[in-house]
Amino acid sequence: MLIQLASPKIDAGEAVLFSAAYGEPSVIVCTGDKRAIRALAEHPLVTDFEAGFRRKFLCIEQALLLAIREHGFDPILRKVNLGLSESLPLDTAIRSSFGSGRDSTEENVISSLTGYIEDLRKDVGDLLFNSSDL
Repeated sequence: MLIQLASPKIDAGEAVLFSAAYGEPSVIVCTGDKRAIRALAEHPLVTDFEAGFRRKFLCIEQALLLAIREHGFDPILRKVNLGLSESLPLDTAIRSSFGSGRDSTEENVISSLTGYIEDLRKDVGDLLFNSSDL
C-alpha cells in the first residue's frame, strides 16, 4: 500500500502512518499535515480503500479542541502562548486561532478551530475523525 499512496503531497513518513492506520479499528492518526489528508482524499485509489480510512485522521485543531474539553481552556492557552512567545514553528491555523495571545477568549478560539475543522471536513469528508465518537 505504501507505493500506492505515493504522491508529491504525501511524504514518506505520512504514507507509512497512513498505511499503518489502514483498516486498523483502534488506530487514529493525529497529524498537523492537512495537505497530506487532502491529498489522500483526492488520491485515485482512496475510493477503493475508503472504508479502511474512514474516520482515521485527527487534525491538530481537533486535538486541541479535545485537550480544551479534557483539561480546560486556560492550561491549553498557556501552553500555546508559551509556544508563540518562544517563536516555535506552530501551524498557521493555531497561530491564527490563538493570535490574541493572553487576550484570546475560549469562545473565539473554539469558533476559529471549529471553522478550520469544518473547512477540512468539506475537502476530506469521512476520512476525518468525528470528535463526537469519543
